[in-house]
Amino acid sequence: MTPTASPTPLVPLPVALARWLDGVRPVAAIVCAPADAVGAALAQDVFAPADVPAAARARRAGFAVAAADTIGASPYAPGVCATPPARIAAGAPLPPGSDAVLPEGALSQGPIAEFLAEVAPGTDVRRAGDDARAGAPILRAGHRLRASDASVLAALGVATVAVRRPRIRLDGVARLAPLVTALGGEVAEGEADLVLVRGGDAHGGGGPVVADGLALRPGETARLARDARGALVLHLPALESDALGAALALVPEALAALADGAPPAGIPIRLAAPVTSTVGLAEIVLLAREGDGRFVPLAAGDLGLAAFARADFWALVPPDAEGYADGAILDARPLP
Repeated sequence: MTPTASPTPLVPLPVALARWLDGVRPVAAIVCAPADAVGAALAQDVFAPADVPAAARARRAGFAVAAADTIGASPYAPGVCATPPARIAAGAPLPPGSDAVLPEGALSQGPIAEFLAEVAPGTDVRRAGDDARAGAPILRAGHRLRASDASVLAALGVATVAVRRPRIRLDGVARLAPLVTALGGEVAEGEADLVLVRGGDAHGGGGPVVADGLALRPGETARLARDARGALVLHLPALESDALGAALALVPEALAALADGAPPAGIPIRLAAPVTSTVGLAEIVLLAREGDGRFVPLAAGDLGLAAFARADFWALVPPDAEGYADGAILDARPLP
């Protein structure tokens, strides 16, 4: 396909982003509990504060034993217990002198306790420090904290983390608040690090426009600017679906610069049908997962709200590609 004619030259996406983000400084870090930091980029590495677990613990219920005492034991040749072993619950610390958990049913319940099975040292035991050693790195600066990360850090005893969460003001695009939050921003009033504006007909808030019209679909009418304070300003297309699509391509890049991190990485997926794209434009394609693990393209460039509701992933087709064949591999990102 050939590019659609435009009254003014459209700025290639990489060029527009380079101009817009040139000189952007990361926002100051804040300290908060991991649960309150989900979606934000870490400002510092996170280390384990102590050995976890602090002492050996049982992975399952049974009997705490010294493995050496069970050597050779079987139902046909039981091993006599000098002292009946203590019953232990799953998750409980092992008593001194024990290094394994004998399963339920592997100890005779007669007048004399006997081992009916042999276990090796460490059987069904989580040893001290198996999850993490004190001082071991857990997550690196720049990593965007996931809900699962917050749960892991809480379990490791990490009480607080330092994160960068840029402030974003939404002028006429309040519907994008859930997307902004999911991408690691904080919706704010007043002064902000990034301002999203509805429609491409407003001017850059008193500051310079650095790119007016992008070689991006949807997003051809988007405008990248700075306000009088130097904060980033993004004028999104007027149509709801176009604004959402352009935000997917542009907001993560801005947040990455403001948080001193990297945009979410793509993962390779296999297409279940061909994608046709317009040469000269970077086009967003929405993808839905099929039962066989492949992805069917729902829309490319011209995106509808219903397609967003059905989609699981999105990808950016580069401007020099006419599309992809059925079965092709391309990098895609999960929809936030």
